[in-house]
Amino acid sequence: MAYRGLASIAQPAYLEDYVNSLAALPNELREKYHRIGEMDAEVVRLQREAEVLLRDAARRSQAGGSSSDKKRDLAALRRVWPRVEQLQVQCMRKGGEKVALAESAYTVVDRYVRELDAKLREYEAYLRREGQWPEGVRGMGTPAGESAGSSPGRALPPRPDEGMRRVGVTPERVDAGGAAGASAPPSSSASVVGGFGAVGVAGAPLPPRNFIEDMPVDPNEPRYCYCGDVSYGEMVACESGNCPYEWFHFQCVGLTEAPNGTWLCPDCRARAGRVR
Repeated sequence: MAYRGLASIAQPAYLEDYVNSLAALPNELREKYHRIGEMDAEVVRLQREAEVLLRDAARRSQAGGSSSDKKRDLAALRRVWPRVEQLQVQCMRKGGEKVALAESAYTVVDRYVRELDAKLREYEAYLRREGQWPEGVRGMGTPAGESAGSSPGRALPPRPDEGMRRVGVTPERVDAGGAAGASAPPSSSASVVGGFGAVGVAGAPLPPRNFIEDMPVDPNEPRYCYCGDVSYGEMVACESGNCPYEWFHFQCVGLTEAPNGTWLCPDCRARAGRVR
């Protein structure tokens, strides 16, 4: 059978319905991030009020005066303290609401991704039934190195371009068009302001691993490295060209910073040594 491009094949209505449903995603996420921004502003206002109260109380306590003045200042401090505690509780509550909104945004995107996976698998099954699946094209359930129609499992993402150095970034950042290079690897720690985690929107640092472990994990998410875990934090790509792991977490291969020059994982380095 001659090769046919996917673009020339008619799409079932359910796939078009899914594409149309994506129109609501940007507004849904924008609303959540806008609410997070409003909560950030409210937390800043509460913190400033608490700082003013504490600064005034400290100034009073350091000022000299008679014993009656000190008693009056102590009474004023006791009146202020409940308000400071109240402000602290409000800040913590706002922080919890921000985390809940961030998790809600994650769940929304995860739901769309799962639905897309399901629709694409349905579409693939439809094309195979109709005998329209292009020759030489691996399906979603065909891992690299296996023929089409073999055991299910998600195919790995494309390898980094030949000769292109990509360190200090995760596979998702590369796939999304993120900047590559060892000069300025992105940080893997979340920003923290006043004891509350700042929620990033676009181009924000990746959250720390303990935050990722608390989030629900997509069972179809690609796995990398010796540990067989998903991508997180800073990662480096093995440049051997046929590495089965492709990407490695810094800590799993003993790295603390981006390596210089061509980097091979320990296994590929050992194989290269045997070939020589």
